[in-house]
Amino acid sequence: MNSINELLVVLAKQKDNLENFFSAAKLKQQSLVENNHEMFDEALKSEEKYLAALNQAEKERENILIRLFERNLTPVEKKLETLKNLLKDKITEEEWEKLSQLQIGIKDIAKRITLINSQNLFLIKTAREFLITTVNTLIKDRRKVIIDRKV
Repeated sequence: MNSINELLVVLAKQKDNLENFFSAAKLKQQSLVENNHEMFDEALKSEEKYLAALNQAEKERENILIRLFERNLTPVEKKLETLKNLLKDKITEEEWEKLSQLQIGIKDIAKRITLINSQNLFLIKTAREFLITTVNTLIKDRRKVIIDRKV
């Protein structure tokens, strides 16, 4: 398989792993909202699995780019944009389109993952603040009635 096809396969694999990672992050968010510890553990395990797969695919991508750059006697920058400029005349329009679509898809998924992770961070901070406030209120004055029992 030539290096461009290998690169397309690895980028597709990265995109799939990012989609799966995003699904795991959504599951983690759902488990936080529902206070479901089992679902949370499952989501964390899934995230770890997909992060490991992403790491492996990234190493493969870098190795492919290194080989491509070495063949073309250019310094290794490991960026797809540099590769595009370098190989303009050597690959087909269809391959460029696939590379571009994968690049756009990967960037989109990365943005969605960043958004959901910031939402999850907000949920965790809010829950933590609520717990701290509750514990401080309970410990502060045990003689003080917290809930008004009048009906």
